[in-house]
Amino acid sequence: VVLPKTWPDPLRTRDPRAPDVGAIPRGTEPWPVGIRGRLNVFGANHEPSRDYKPQPWTAPLEKETSSRRAVIIEGYPAFDAPLIAYGLRRRGIPVEVIERKWLEPKDFQNYDLVVIDGNFTRAGTKPDRFRPEDLPHLRQFLQAGGTLLLMRERTDLFATDQGRKFLMEIVGTGQREQQTELTILQKNHPWVRHLAGEKSPEWLRSKGMSPLRTSRGDVILGSPTGAAVLYRVPVGQGQLIYVGWTVASALPSGRKPSTVEAENKFETQATILWNILDDVFQSKRSKTNHLRD
Repeated sequence: VVLPKTWPDPLRTRDPRAPDVGAIPRGTEPWPVGIRGRLNVFGANHEPSRDYKPQPWTAPLEKETSSRRAVIIEGYPAFDAPLIAYGLRRRGIPVEVIERKWLEPKDFQNYDLVVIDGNFTRAGTKPDRFRPEDLPHLRQFLQAGGTLLLMRERTDLFATDQGRKFLMEIVGTGQREQQTELTILQKNHPWVRHLAGEKSPEWLRSKGMSPLRTSRGDVILGSPTGAAVLYRVPVGQGQLIYVGWTVASALPSGRKPSTVEAENKFETQATILWNILDDVFQSKRSKTNHLRD
């Protein structure tokens, strides 16, 4: 649709030969505007329906991303769950939050990402750990391309003989250390590349770190012997990710005004979460496009 020449256009002198046109997102129809929808957005007349009711416009991007879903299962306390939910929504990923309720692992297949944060026992959630009959469903979810993101100490979900064996088959068995020194082991990894120049951030030495002992997979933040606080291991087409500290604990709070240093400390840690989410859903998108090709 050619725009009227009377409309202000600071670029008209640069492209006098090409008419200025309006555009709408690909895949959509011109929506009605005006009184009872007598015109469409391009100004074309059409006879409005007597029972016309304005409908909210839905962005094509929302439709495009609706096939990728995430669920956050909260125990208590679940300090990082709101941060992850915020990050997912900012990326257009539909996310379901389940508070203090058990989600059957056979239903994990309905999601691309399952995040578990918070202690189920303290939340009163029953069951409070994976049962032997849950483990085949969990393995199937991972091998089919799902991502399980466990926040700090949530390996307690494997606190049965069968669960410990299941987890050991995936992450291996790490060495015990008298004193664990955590550092950045993979400086060029996309999750922590923004920490370039820092050998060992101060927050990495805090008491809130809860390492996972491993001998397989990628230890991104941790010790050379396999104690991991930022960790990823592939399982079939999927992956298990572990974040062994509470990012939300770095949020500036209290009565004193926040400082630039405190805000930077939180931002560098939150960026790790954002990078994980970007990586998870970019990988999922790449696999989907590959299958289409």
